[in-house]
Amino acid sequence: PPPPPPGCWNPIEIGPIPGTSSYTGDTSTAMDGYDCSASCVGGLSHEGPDVCYSILLPGNCTVCVALNQSEMDWNGGVYMVTDFADVNGTCVAGASGWLAGGLDETFCFSDTTTQTYYIIVDGRTGGGSGAFQLDVNVSCLAAPSDLDCVADGTTAGLTWVNNDTYDSIEVDQDDVLVATLGGSATTIIIDPVEKGYHCYYVCGVVGTDSNCSNECCLIQGYDNVEVVWDFEGDDGGFIVD
Repeated sequence: PPPPPPGCWNPIEIGPIPGTSSYTGDTSTAMDGYDCSASCVGGLSHEGPDVCYSILLPGNCTVCVALNQSEMDWNGGVYMVTDFADVNGTCVAGASGWLAGGLDETFCFSDTTTQTYYIIVDGRTGGGSGAFQLDVNVSCLAAPSDLDCVADGTTAGLTWVNNDTYDSIEVDQDDVLVATLGGSATTIIIDPVEKGYHCYYVCGVVGTDSNCSNECCLIQGYDNVEVVWDFEGDDGGFIVD
């Protein structure tokens, strides 16, 4: 049989940085080297075989990781640590909990310092093993922030704060690009907007690098209801006039 995929003593290196990359692997030929059950993975045990990646993040960068659980026939998780000899004590971010065929396991993490991290794809205890795809995006731009969205008749008004110098601003509605603006733009009126529930985010773009704000969502086409939920806040809820 082929040798097992490398553990964190010989990890697969992630690159380019900044940039987006995808990796395919198979935990069924791997060893069980790590068992993370820290709060970063919801306290769930991961005693299955695992595959390890390394990433050197320069300062002021954000890494977003997605494990395609929705396409897998086994139950796994993904987590990021600074010391693979102590995965529970040094886990900084992770995602686990969806069953095989459920939503993808995703997380984002930002750091202001230069640091090597280890990203480990691991099988849940009793969850089996198999093939997977791991998608990694690293942005070293500061993302736009304070995104606010308000429904007004058939339009949606968005405002935000720029935290870097951008070539352009991309506006997404329900994960679909709906507008590209100049890099200094901080507001847009989207007209028309179909009746229903919609979510928005804006991305600052420089060259091939981009970084996006958190989402804000609204209900469009109903009287007296404005912002539904602002995912940047801690007290989201209906705001009714």
